[in-house]
Order: sequence, then structure tokens, then C-alpha cells
Amino acid sequence: MPRNVLACDFDKAPSSRWSLAVENGVDWLKTPCGDRFYSIGVNILDGGNGEHAKLGTRYTGYDWQKFAPTIAGWGDETRRRLTAWGFTGIFPTTRSAGGPARCSASSR
Repeated sequence: MPRNVLACDFDKAPSSRWSLAVENGVDWLKTPCGDRFYSIGVNILDGGNGEHAKLGTRYTGYDWQKFAPTIAGWGDETRRRLTAWGFTGIFPTTRSAGGPARCSASSR
């Protein structure tokens, strides 16, 4: 994991909130510790959006079950790959009824 991702000690941060700040005309995302954070991420990771269940064999989209035995295993491996590729944050955001977890890979 890139060093700057771990720079903020969240247990000692004065706040749990991330913030936005303008410094010398540049907008920055700030960690709860007040450090500038450059976020590199994707909008949504989705192991399969439920269409597979609706369409059955006619479904031609992405299906996590082709790559891992469990959705948790798929999520762990996907997080590992994204971190290795330099993405700065991955965290689950929603779980649709009966569907796999969706994960956002942008900073909290």
C-alpha cells in the first residue's frame, strides 16, 4: 500500500471527518488528521448487479462467481488487486437485496 495512505493515525485524529480545503487556489481532500490526500479511485465495483439472477443463461455481464467461491473472497481479492495497482481507498458502500456487495474505490 502506498505510504501516504497510512500517514494518518485515525485513532489520534482530532475528528473522524474528511474535509475539503482550498490552499493557494487548489482544492484538496483532507484526511481527519488534516493532511492533504490525493484520491485515485473508481466509482463502483460490482461483482454482479442482480441481472444474472433475472436473465439466467442469457446474462452476459460480469459474474463474481466465475472468479471466486464466495462474494467475500471476490471482494478481498479485488481489494488486494486495487491496492497493488495504487488505488488509494476501497470500502463497501451498499448491498442490494439478494445481490453482491458494491464497493466504491474512492476515498472516504
